[in-house]
Amino acid sequence: MLHSVSVIGGDIPADAADAADGRGTHILMVYGCGSAGTRTAGHALKSGLDPVLGGRDRGKTAAEATSLGVPWRSAQLTDPAGVDILLKGVDILINTAGPFTGTAGPLMRACLRNRCHYLDLSNEIAVFRDAWILASAAREAGISIIPGAGAGTAAAEALAAHVLTKILTPDSLVIVRSSGTGVRTLGVRKTTMDLLSAGGIRYRNGEEEKFNKISAFDLPEGRRTAVPVASGDLFATAHSTGVPHVSAYFTTGMHRLAAKAAVPVMRRLINTGLVRASAPHQPAAAPLQPGKEPAVVSTQIWVQATDHSGAKVTSYLQAGRGADLSAVTAVEAARRIRPGTNPGVFTAGEILGPGYVPGLPGVHITDL
Repeated sequence: MLHSVSVIGGDIPADAADAADGRGTHILMVYGCGSAGTRTAGHALKSGLDPVLGGRDRGKTAAEATSLGVPWRSAQLTDPAGVDILLKGVDILINTAGPFTGTAGPLMRACLRNRCHYLDLSNEIAVFRDAWILASAAREAGISIIPGAGAGTAAAEALAAHVLTKILTPDSLVIVRSSGTGVRTLGVRKTTMDLLSAGGIRYRNGEEEKFNKISAFDLPEGRRTAVPVASGDLFATAHSTGVPHVSAYFTTGMHRLAAKAAVPVMRRLINTGLVRASAPHQPAAAPLQPGKEPAVVSTQIWVQATDHSGAKVTSYLQAGRGADLSAVTAVEAARRIRPGTNPGVFTAGEILGPGYVPGLPGVHITDL
């Protein structure tokens, strides 16, 4: 079982740190003091764990940790020595601080230096690519690196695995994530911007290629326009299933013809810094402040597999608030890591297995 040490503001008692270094106690740190971090730390507490909260902003980290009743540490990611102190004695780190294109790289490498298992809630393909570059180093360090341990990839992988049980010779997979309803946190909106600005890709014969063709799909909620994205669930599903042709989309409320005109313009505006913290389906009218509770944003994913003959199998997953599901899946993935085992880089689905997410309360899969 994971336990915390009594650490306040980075002061580490020598006896506790020595015990942790000797594997006498196992420390879980949740890095990030926004809504995702506090929700994840809160779920860890409810699960019987005693997490340490970490963050970049000393004041915010201390305030959120105090409200949760947990110890805390703080360090800037631009200070590698400070991050090493942050991770002293820590066995497992869950990074909840997005956009992950800015936080995952420094923290993954810090975990390698400190022989600390790493998980995050990312859904940016750049984070997954970077993680797999570190696979050999992770095995040598004896640690696990698990990008996308949140709802973004875990649910998509689980649904893809479900669909693939119903088709013998799958040739292609299409993943469509619906935008849902409600206001997104600032971190999620920045991540969405990163995905949009990067443009789309797909896998053809197992290789990445640029792909920006906007499509429309008949989903349970009706016909929706969908924009191809270079997402983490695209990478994870292609990796874990071995299906040669895989593509992933996010839906938008725009008509397909309007999206064809607007998305390239929006992408250019984002890349020049003229548009911030918004997405095609969500104007930046009333940004949510970090640490504040968002309205419920449901998780809705549609997956279709096609075989060599053209036969198709389609299923749809619906769950509650993605942020709640992310906290549950990330903490469970952390619990399944055992000291000295699982070295290397893995997807969330490889750690959790295909049946975990579908078995969670409030998760429903419908075969269409």
